[in-house]
Amino acid sequence: MHKLRFFWALIFILFPLIFSHCKGTTPENLKNESNPSVVSSSASTPEKPDSMASESMEIKSSTPHFTYLYLSPLAREEESESDMADLRQDFGGSVLILHEDGYVEIKNPEEAREQKNKSNFPDDNPCAPVREGEEPLSYGGGGGGESVDKLPKDITHWQGYGPNTALPGGCGIWSTVVCNRILGIVDSRQEVTKKEWDEIAKGIGADKDPSGKGGSSASGRAEYYTKLKKDYCVVNEKFPGTLVSYEKMDKKLKKGCDIKINLFRLMEDGNKQWGHVETITSVDAKNGKAHTNSWGSDATISGGSDVSFKHSKDGRNNRFGLPEGSRWPPKATDVTVEYVCKCNEMEEEAKKMKGK
Repeated sequence: MHKLRFFWALIFILFPLIFSHCKGTTPENLKNESNPSVVSSSASTPEKPDSMASESMEIKSSTPHFTYLYLSPLAREEESESDMADLRQDFGGSVLILHEDGYVEIKNPEEAREQKNKSNFPDDNPCAPVREGEEPLSYGGGGGGESVDKLPKDITHWQGYGPNTALPGGCGIWSTVVCNRILGIVDSRQEVTKKEWDEIAKGIGADKDPSGKGGSSASGRAEYYTKLKKDYCVVNEKFPGTLVSYEKMDKKLKKGCDIKINLFRLMEDGNKQWGHVETITSVDAKNGKAHTNSWGSDATISGGSDVSFKHSKDGRNNRFGLPEGSRWPPKATDVTVEYVCKCNEMEEEAKKMKGK
């Protein structure tokens, strides 16, 4: 009996500490420890894990439909009357997690990353490699400018980039390189240099990957942009792959936002493998398709977490394919999306956060 009283007393003390940053009601499924599908950029990924399902098997995504909104602080000279300005005034530098019962404030991206892992929301991108010896293809200005239509000749010697399965990594760095040109942070014609690569690697936390392979996280990339004094806010959420979700993607791109797509292989044991990220360069909303800059080559994606996914560079004997078939099968792939926009272009998300 004494042990039971001690147990409940401990719960009573710890519970308010755990949720001391909360605003609104936190749903029970915000923390799903029964299925902690954590993708680790530091873990070595076998080419064929024991838990891999057959390519035809369907595994439904358990990623929650939460919206992670990373807010840059509001400068005095930027003050204006809008819902987004109000959020930035109150929560600038924090992350707001929108769920069905309200929102939760997380004080920094590292805490948000931990919360994502607890909630089964994938965050880390160890990256899918380019086949050894494959030369990147130039595709002539698909998005981001000519300087990123192909990989730099000496990139294979840069830390975090690996052209074979032994050294994956660097996709988060490369997608940020492309993103910076889309956003106009860097001139779209500027050649990609090792100095730029290393600065981005440090900025998004890829240099901290314990494996040394240059893996990064959506949280790290979001922190990079919200810390730039360019008035950027970032959204990270599940991408279902419906026509509506592609229409939203198209609208964001036309507003000048950068968009990154994150891919994860769903495993039979509930884990997610082969986290990879690419930058969207154009969207065909009517047909539910989009083009990406895939390691300097043009690729096409369709579908998402809830609709059969397809990547044109995947499949047996293709760029990302495995001997037995697709790395990201149509019915066993989880997809999330990152939107990097000027904060005033995210008024719709701000209204949702405020319950309007």
